[in-house]
Amino acid sequence: MKKRCVLLAAVLLTGMSLFAQIKIVCIGNSITHGKYSRGHATGTSIGDSLYEMSYRFWFWEKLDSAGISATMVGYHTKYFDQWGNTVVSHSRFHPANTFVNNHEAYYGIRTYGFLAGGWNGDGLNCPNFDTRLAGYGAPDLALIHLGTNDSSDTPGQILQTKNNLKQIISKLQSRNPNVTVLIAKLISKNKINDSINLIAAESAKGTSVVYPVDMATGFNNTGWTFDWVHPNAIGQKFMAQKWFDAYKFVTQADAVAPSVPAGLAVSNIKATEVTLSWTASTDAIGVNAYNIYANGVLIASTGLTKLTIKGLTASTLYSFKVSAVDYKKNESAQSTGVNATTTVGYDISITVNDGTAVIQNADVTFAGVKKSTNVSGVVSYIDLASGSYNYTISKKGYQTLSGTFNL
Repeated sequence: MKKRCVLLAAVLLTGMSLFAQIKIVCIGNSITHGKYSRGHATGTSIGDSLYEMSYRFWFWEKLDSAGISATMVGYHTKYFDQWGNTVVSHSRFHPANTFVNNHEAYYGIRTYGFLAGGWNGDGLNCPNFDTRLAGYGAPDLALIHLGTNDSSDTPGQILQTKNNLKQIISKLQSRNPNVTVLIAKLISKNKINDSINLIAAESAKGTSVVYPVDMATGFNNTGWTFDWVHPNAIGQKFMAQKWFDAYKFVTQADAVAPSVPAGLAVSNIKATEVTLSWTASTDAIGVNAYNIYANGVLIASTGLTKLTIKGLTASTLYSFKVSAVDYKKNESAQSTGVNATTTVGYDISITVNDGTAVIQNADVTFAGVKKSTNVSGVVSYIDLASGSYNYTISKKGYQTLSGTFNL
Protein backbone atom coordinates (compact mmCIF):
# COMPACT_ATOMS: atom_id res chain seq x y z
CA MET A 1 0.00 0.00 0.00
CA LYS A 2 2.84 2.33 0.82
CA LYS A 3 4.48 1.71 -2.58
CA ARG A 4 1.18 2.44 -4.35
CA CYS A 5 0.98 5.91 -2.70
CA VAL A 6 4.52 6.73 -3.77
CA LEU A 7 3.76 5.70 -7.37
CA LEU A 8 0.64 7.89 -7.42
CA ALA A 9 2.60 10.88 -6.19
CA ALA A 10 5.16 10.37 -8.95
CA VAL A 11 2.45 10.27 -11.61
CA LEU A 12 0.90 13.48 -10.31
CA LEU A 13 4.26 15.23 -10.29
CA THR A 14 4.93 14.37 -13.93
CA GLY A 15 1.68 16.07 -14.91
CA MET A 16 2.60 19.36 -13.26
CA SER A 17 4.06 22.25 -15.25
CA LEU A 18 7.69 22.92 -14.43
CA PHE A 19 7.40 26.49 -15.70
CA ALA A 20 5.82 29.53 -14.09
CA GLN A 21 2.86 31.13 -15.83
CA ILE A 22 4.02 33.77 -18.28
CA LYS A 23 2.34 37.18 -18.34
CA ILE A 24 1.65 38.56 -21.82
CA VAL A 25 0.68 42.08 -22.84
CA CYS A 26 -0.68 42.69 -26.36
CA ILE A 27 -0.11 46.27 -27.52
CA GLY A 28 -1.88 47.78 -30.48
CA ASN A 29 -4.94 49.46 -31.96
CA SER A 30 -8.21 48.04 -33.32
CA ILE A 31 -6.48 45.10 -35.02
CA THR A 32 -5.30 43.95 -31.61
CA HIS A 33 -8.33 45.22 -29.67
CA GLY A 34 -11.05 43.19 -31.40
CA LYS A 35 -14.73 44.10 -31.64
CA TYR A 36 -17.97 42.91 -30.07
CA SER A 37 -21.19 42.86 -32.10
CA ARG A 38 -24.67 42.70 -30.59
CA GLY A 39 -25.74 40.69 -33.60
CA HIS A 40 -23.48 37.88 -32.48
CA ALA A 41 -23.25 35.74 -29.38
CA THR A 42 -23.19 36.92 -25.80
CA GLY A 43 -22.10 34.63 -23.04
CA THR A 44 -19.81 31.73 -23.84
CA SER A 45 -17.78 31.80 -27.04
CA ILE A 46 -14.60 30.23 -28.37
CA GLY A 47 -14.06 33.18 -30.64
CA ASP A 48 -15.55 32.81 -34.10
CA SER A 49 -19.00 33.90 -32.87
CA LEU A 50 -17.54 37.30 -32.04
CA TYR A 51 -17.52 39.79 -34.87
CA GLU A 52 -13.81 40.48 -34.46
CA MET A 53 -11.99 38.31 -31.93
CA SER A 54 -8.48 39.62 -32.72
CA TYR A 55 -5.40 37.42 -32.80
CA ARG A 56 -5.04 37.61 -29.02
CA PHE A 57 -7.36 34.69 -28.21
CA TRP A 58 -5.96 32.45 -30.94
CA PHE A 59 -2.37 33.09 -29.84
CA TRP A 60 -3.24 32.32 -26.22
CA GLU A 61 -5.02 29.14 -27.31
CA LYS A 62 -1.93 28.03 -29.27
CA LEU A 63 0.15 28.46 -26.14
CA ASP A 64 -2.45 26.53 -24.15
CA SER A 65 -2.49 23.70 -26.68
CA ALA A 66 1.31 23.49 -26.37
CA GLY A 67 1.07 23.17 -22.60
CA ILE A 68 2.42 26.67 -21.96
CA SER A 69 0.66 28.34 -19.04
CA ALA A 70 -0.01 31.98 -19.92
CA THR A 71 -2.28 34.82 -18.90
CA MET A 72 -2.95 38.17 -20.51
CA VAL A 73 -2.30 41.44 -18.65
CA GLY A 74 -3.13 45.05 -19.47
CA TYR A 75 -5.19 48.07 -18.48
CA HIS A 76 -8.11 47.35 -20.83
CA THR A 77 -10.44 44.41 -20.16
CA LYS A 78 -13.01 44.46 -22.99
CA TYR A 79 -13.45 44.27 -26.72
CA PHE A 80 -14.47 47.40 -28.59
CA ASP A 81 -18.23 48.02 -28.22
CA GLN A 82 -18.55 45.26 -25.61
CA TRP A 83 -19.72 47.62 -22.85
CA GLY A 84 -21.57 45.63 -20.18
CA ASN A 85 -21.96 42.46 -22.24
CA THR A 86 -20.20 39.28 -21.15
CA VAL A 87 -17.85 37.26 -23.30
CA VAL A 88 -16.22 34.14 -21.86
CA SER A 89 -13.84 32.21 -24.10
CA HIS A 90 -12.46 28.78 -23.21
CA SER A 91 -9.61 26.85 -24.76
CA ARG A 92 -10.89 24.10 -27.03
CA PHE A 93 -7.91 21.99 -25.98
CA HIS A 94 -8.33 22.44 -22.23
CA PRO A 95 -11.92 23.65 -21.66
CA ALA A 96 -11.25 24.43 -18.01
CA ASN A 97 -8.78 27.13 -19.07
CA THR A 98 -10.36 30.54 -19.66
CA PHE A 99 -8.99 33.36 -21.79
CA VAL A 100 -8.31 36.53 -19.77
CA ASN A 101 -9.32 39.47 -21.94
CA ASN A 102 -6.79 41.99 -20.59
CA HIS A 103 -4.71 43.97 -23.07
CA GLU A 104 -3.21 47.33 -24.08
CA ALA A 105 -5.08 47.88 -27.34
CA TYR A 106 -7.37 50.80 -28.18
CA TYR A 107 -9.48 51.43 -31.29
CA GLY A 108 -8.00 54.20 -33.44
CA ILE A 109 -4.97 54.79 -31.20
CA ARG A 110 -1.71 56.20 -32.50
CA THR A 111 1.71 55.61 -30.97
CA TYR A 112 1.78 59.06 -29.36
CA GLY A 113 -1.70 58.64 -27.89
CA PHE A 114 -0.77 55.20 -26.60
CA LEU A 115 2.07 56.74 -24.59
CA ALA A 116 0.25 59.88 -23.48
CA GLY A 117 -3.14 58.36 -22.63
CA GLY A 118 -6.43 60.26 -22.78
CA TRP A 119 -9.85 59.55 -24.24
CA ASN A 120 -10.13 56.69 -26.71
CA GLY A 121 -12.76 55.11 -28.92
CA ASP A 122 -14.30 53.09 -26.09
CA GLY A 123 -15.05 56.20 -24.05
CA LEU A 124 -12.22 55.45 -21.60
CA ASN A 125 -10.06 58.25 -20.26
CA CYS A 126 -6.85 56.27 -19.81
CA PRO A 127 -3.80 57.41 -17.84
CA ASN A 128 -0.43 57.47 -19.56
CA PHE A 129 1.40 54.23 -20.34
CA ASP A 130 3.75 54.53 -17.36
CA THR A 131 0.78 54.62 -14.98
CA ARG A 132 -1.08 51.85 -16.79
CA LEU A 133 1.99 49.61 -16.88
CA ALA A 134 2.59 50.02 -13.15
CA GLY A 135 -0.96 48.85 -12.43
CA TYR A 136 -0.57 45.18 -13.37
CA GLY A 137 1.98 42.39 -13.19
CA ALA A 138 5.19 43.04 -15.10
CA PRO A 139 4.87 41.38 -18.54
CA ASP A 140 7.25 38.56 -19.44
CA LEU A 141 6.26 38.80 -23.11
CA ALA A 142 5.01 41.76 -25.14
CA LEU A 143 3.44 41.60 -28.61
CA ILE A 144 3.43 44.97 -30.40
CA HIS A 145 1.40 45.62 -33.56
CA LEU A 146 1.06 49.40 -33.46
CA GLY A 147 1.48 52.29 -35.89
CA THR A 148 -1.25 51.62 -38.46
CA ASN A 149 -3.04 54.88 -37.59
CA ASP A 150 0.10 57.02 -37.49
CA SER A 151 0.76 59.38 -40.38
CA SER A 152 3.63 58.21 -42.56
CA ASP A 153 3.69 60.76 -45.37
CA THR A 154 7.02 62.35 -44.43
CA PRO A 155 10.35 61.12 -43.03
CA GLY A 156 9.70 63.22 -39.92
CA GLN A 157 6.40 61.47 -39.23
CA ILE A 158 8.00 58.05 -39.69
CA LEU A 159 10.85 59.04 -37.35
CA GLN A 160 8.34 60.13 -34.69
CA THR A 161 6.53 56.79 -34.90
CA LYS A 162 9.87 54.99 -34.68
CA ASN A 163 10.87 56.95 -31.58
CA ASN A 164 7.47 56.34 -29.96
CA LEU A 165 7.76 52.58 -30.52
CA LYS A 166 11.26 52.63 -29.01
CA GLN A 167 9.87 54.48 -25.99
CA ILE A 168 7.21 51.82 -25.50
CA ILE A 169 9.85 49.08 -25.60
CA SER A 170 12.10 51.00 -23.21
CA LYS A 171 9.26 51.37 -20.70
CA LEU A 172 8.54 47.64 -20.91
CA GLN A 173 12.22 46.95 -20.24
CA SER A 174 12.21 49.31 -17.27
CA ARG A 175 9.24 47.41 -15.82
CA ASN A 176 10.91 44.04 -16.46
CA PRO A 177 14.58 44.05 -17.57
CA ASN A 178 14.15 40.46 -18.83
CA VAL A 179 11.05 41.06 -20.96
CA THR A 180 10.86 39.47 -24.42
CA VAL A 181 9.40 41.85 -27.02
CA LEU A 182 8.02 40.73 -30.38
CA ILE A 183 7.39 43.75 -32.61
CA ALA A 184 5.46 43.32 -35.85
CA LYS A 185 5.78 44.66 -39.34
CA LEU A 186 2.20 45.83 -39.83
CA ILE A 187 -0.28 43.89 -41.94
CA SER A 188 -1.33 47.24 -43.44
CA LYS A 189 2.18 47.44 -44.95
CA ASN A 190 2.68 50.93 -43.48
CA LYS A 191 5.95 52.72 -44.31
CA ILE A 192 7.08 52.24 -40.70
CA ASN A 193 7.66 48.58 -41.61
CA ASP A 194 10.98 49.56 -43.19
CA SER A 195 12.16 50.65 -39.72
CA ILE A 196 10.99 47.69 -37.62
CA ASN A 197 14.21 45.67 -37.93
CA LEU A 198 16.23 48.73 -36.90
CA ILE A 199 13.89 49.46 -33.98
CA ALA A 200 14.41 45.91 -32.74
CA ALA A 201 18.19 46.11 -33.12
CA GLU A 202 18.46 49.47 -31.39
CA SER A 203 16.22 48.32 -28.52
CA ALA A 204 17.70 44.87 -27.85
CA LYS A 205 19.62 44.35 -24.62
CA GLY A 206 21.67 41.54 -23.18
CA THR A 207 18.82 40.66 -20.81
CA SER A 208 15.90 41.60 -23.09
CA VAL A 209 15.15 39.94 -26.43
CA VAL A 210 13.58 42.26 -29.02
CA TYR A 211 12.64 40.37 -32.18
CA PRO A 212 10.95 41.63 -35.38
CA VAL A 213 8.00 39.60 -36.69
CA ASP A 214 7.07 39.99 -40.36
CA MET A 215 3.26 40.07 -40.36
CA ALA A 216 3.08 41.84 -43.71
CA THR A 217 4.58 39.17 -45.96
CA GLY A 218 1.93 36.66 -46.98
CA PHE A 219 -1.01 38.55 -45.45
CA ASN A 220 -4.00 38.80 -47.82
CA ASN A 221 -5.81 42.06 -47.09
CA THR A 222 -8.57 41.22 -49.56
CA GLY A 223 -9.61 37.78 -48.36
CA TRP A 224 -8.46 37.84 -44.74
CA THR A 225 -10.12 41.03 -43.50
CA PHE A 226 -13.64 42.35 -42.98
CA ASP A 227 -12.87 45.71 -44.56
CA TRP A 228 -9.32 45.54 -46.01
CA VAL A 229 -8.01 46.56 -42.55
CA HIS A 230 -9.38 44.43 -39.69
CA PRO A 231 -8.60 40.70 -39.89
CA ASN A 232 -11.40 38.15 -40.04
CA ALA A 233 -10.97 34.71 -38.45
CA ILE A 234 -8.54 33.63 -41.18
CA GLY A 235 -6.40 36.75 -40.78
CA GLN A 236 -6.50 36.58 -36.99
CA LYS A 237 -5.29 32.99 -37.00
CA PHE A 238 -2.56 33.86 -39.51
CA MET A 239 -1.29 36.53 -37.13
CA ALA A 240 -1.56 34.19 -34.14
CA GLN A 241 0.54 31.60 -35.95
CA LYS A 242 3.18 34.21 -36.82
CA TRP A 243 3.38 35.31 -33.18
CA PHE A 244 3.54 31.69 -32.02
CA ASP A 245 6.29 30.77 -34.48
CA ALA A 246 8.35 33.80 -33.41
CA TYR A 247 7.87 32.97 -29.73
CA LYS A 248 8.96 29.38 -30.30
CA PHE A 249 12.00 30.58 -32.26
CA VAL A 250 13.35 32.92 -29.59
CA THR A 251 12.65 30.44 -26.77
CA GLN A 252 13.97 27.26 -28.40
CA ALA A 253 16.62 25.23 -26.61
CA ASP A 254 20.12 26.56 -27.13
CA ALA A 255 23.08 26.16 -24.79
CA VAL A 256 25.84 27.36 -27.12
CA ALA A 257 27.02 30.96 -26.92
CA PRO A 258 27.68 33.05 -30.04
CA SER A 259 31.15 33.49 -31.47
CA VAL A 260 33.30 36.23 -29.95
CA PRO A 261 32.94 39.60 -31.72
CA ALA A 262 36.04 40.46 -33.74
CA GLY A 263 37.61 43.59 -35.17
CA LEU A 264 36.65 45.95 -32.35
CA ALA A 265 37.71 49.48 -33.31
CA VAL A 266 37.28 52.95 -31.81
CA SER A 267 36.80 56.22 -33.70
CA ASN A 268 35.38 59.73 -33.34
CA ILE A 269 37.03 60.19 -29.94
CA LYS A 270 35.75 63.27 -28.09
CA ALA A 271 35.78 64.52 -24.53
CA THR A 272 32.69 62.61 -23.42
CA GLU A 273 32.01 60.12 -26.21
CA VAL A 274 33.58 57.62 -28.59
CA THR A 275 32.24 55.43 -31.39
CA LEU A 276 32.84 51.68 -31.31
CA SER A 277 32.39 49.23 -34.20
CA TRP A 278 32.99 45.49 -34.62
CA THR A 279 32.31 42.51 -36.87
CA ALA A 280 29.05 40.61 -36.33
CA SER A 281 29.14 37.37 -34.36
CA THR A 282 27.56 34.13 -35.53
CA ASP A 283 25.16 31.90 -33.60
CA ALA A 284 23.16 28.75 -34.31
CA ILE A 285 19.88 30.60 -33.68
CA GLY A 286 20.73 34.27 -33.85
CA VAL A 287 22.45 37.12 -32.02
CA ASN A 288 20.04 39.32 -30.07
CA ALA A 289 22.41 41.94 -28.68
CA TYR A 290 25.96 42.95 -27.97
CA ASN A 291 27.11 43.99 -24.50
CA ILE A 292 29.67 46.80 -24.33
CA TYR A 293 32.07 46.94 -21.39
CA ALA A 294 34.25 49.89 -20.32
CA ASN A 295 37.02 49.12 -17.86
CA GLY A 296 35.28 45.84 -17.02
CA VAL A 297 31.84 47.38 -16.36
CA LEU A 298 28.78 46.78 -18.58
CA ILE A 299 27.76 50.21 -19.86
CA ALA A 300 25.51 49.59 -22.88
CA SER A 301 23.78 47.03 -25.11
CA THR A 302 22.70 47.15 -28.74
CA GLY A 303 21.59 44.87 -31.53
CA LEU A 304 23.76 46.80 -34.00
CA THR A 305 27.47 46.40 -34.71
CA LYS A 306 28.26 50.08 -34.16
CA LEU A 307 27.43 52.33 -31.23
CA THR A 308 28.39 55.77 -29.96
CA ILE A 309 29.13 55.60 -26.24
CA LYS A 310 28.21 58.85 -24.47
CA GLY A 311 28.55 60.17 -20.94
CA LEU A 312 32.27 59.44 -20.60
CA THR A 313 34.72 61.53 -18.57
CA ALA A 314 37.10 63.88 -20.35
CA SER A 315 40.84 63.15 -20.36
CA THR A 316 40.29 59.55 -19.23
CA LEU A 317 41.74 56.26 -20.48
CA TYR A 318 39.11 53.61 -21.26
CA SER A 319 39.50 49.97 -22.21
CA PHE A 320 36.50 48.74 -24.22
CA LYS A 321 35.42 45.16 -24.89
CA VAL A 322 32.31 43.65 -26.52
CA SER A 323 30.47 40.33 -26.10
CA ALA A 324 27.57 38.78 -28.04
CA VAL A 325 24.32 37.50 -26.51
CA ASP A 326 21.87 35.17 -28.29
CA TYR A 327 18.09 34.82 -27.88
CA LYS A 328 18.53 32.35 -25.02
CA LYS A 329 20.82 34.89 -23.33
CA ASN A 330 23.95 32.78 -23.75
CA GLU A 331 26.83 35.27 -23.70
CA SER A 332 30.11 34.86 -25.56
CA ALA A 333 33.51 35.62 -24.11
CA GLN A 334 34.52 39.27 -24.34
CA SER A 335 36.43 40.46 -27.38
CA THR A 336 39.99 41.64 -27.49
CA GLY A 337 40.03 45.09 -25.91
CA VAL A 338 40.66 48.44 -27.53
CA ASN A 339 41.90 51.49 -25.61
CA ALA A 340 40.97 55.14 -26.06
CA THR A 341 41.71 58.30 -24.09
CA THR A 342 38.98 60.92 -24.26
CA THR A 343 40.03 64.43 -25.21
CA VAL A 344 40.17 67.50 -22.98
CA GLY A 345 37.00 68.99 -24.42
CA TYR A 346 36.08 72.65 -24.83
CA ASP A 347 32.75 74.45 -24.49
CA ILE A 348 32.37 77.74 -26.34
CA SER A 349 29.67 80.39 -26.71
CA ILE A 350 29.41 82.76 -29.67
CA THR A 351 27.59 86.08 -29.33
CA VAL A 352 26.46 87.82 -32.53
CA ASN A 353 25.85 91.59 -32.51
CA ASP A 354 26.01 94.54 -34.90
CA GLY A 355 28.04 96.75 -32.59
CA THR A 356 25.01 98.19 -30.82
CA ALA A 357 22.58 95.31 -30.22
CA VAL A 358 22.60 91.53 -30.19
CA ILE A 359 21.15 89.75 -33.23
CA GLN A 360 18.57 87.02 -32.73
CA ASN A 361 18.04 84.18 -35.24
CA ALA A 362 21.38 84.64 -36.95
CA ASP A 363 22.66 81.45 -38.58
CA VAL A 364 25.95 80.22 -37.14
CA THR A 365 27.81 77.24 -38.59
CA PHE A 366 30.72 76.06 -36.43
CA ALA A 367 32.46 72.69 -36.52
CA GLY A 368 30.05 71.75 -39.31
CA VAL A 369 26.99 72.24 -37.09
CA LYS A 370 24.45 74.93 -37.94
CA LYS A 371 22.55 76.69 -35.15
CA SER A 372 20.49 79.88 -34.69
CA THR A 373 21.22 82.51 -32.06
CA ASN A 374 18.77 82.84 -29.15
CA VAL A 375 17.12 86.02 -27.85
CA SER A 376 20.46 87.00 -26.33
CA GLY A 377 22.22 86.54 -29.67
CA VAL A 378 24.10 83.48 -28.40
CA VAL A 379 24.82 79.97 -29.65
CA SER A 380 26.80 77.35 -27.73
CA TYR A 381 28.92 74.38 -28.77
CA ILE A 382 30.12 71.82 -26.26
CA ASP A 383 32.62 68.99 -26.04
CA LEU A 384 34.94 70.20 -28.79
CA ALA A 385 38.41 68.77 -29.22
CA SER A 386 41.43 71.01 -29.73
CA GLY A 387 42.05 72.03 -33.33
CA SER A 388 41.05 74.50 -36.02
CA TYR A 389 37.38 75.09 -36.87
CA ASN A 390 35.82 76.97 -39.75
CA TYR A 391 32.84 79.15 -38.99
CA THR A 392 30.23 81.13 -40.92
CA ILE A 393 27.79 83.71 -39.49
CA SER A 394 24.93 85.05 -41.63
CA LYS A 395 21.57 86.78 -41.44
CA LYS A 396 19.47 88.39 -44.13
CA GLY A 397 20.26 92.09 -44.38
CA TYR A 398 23.72 91.69 -42.84
CA GLN A 399 27.15 90.95 -44.22
CA THR A 400 28.19 87.28 -43.96
CA LEU A 401 31.26 86.61 -41.82
CA SER A 402 33.52 83.59 -42.07
CA GLY A 403 36.86 82.53 -40.72
CA THR A 404 38.83 80.02 -38.66
CA PHE A 405 38.94 79.64 -34.89
CA ASN A 406 41.64 77.69 -33.06
CA LEU A 407 41.09 75.79 -29.81
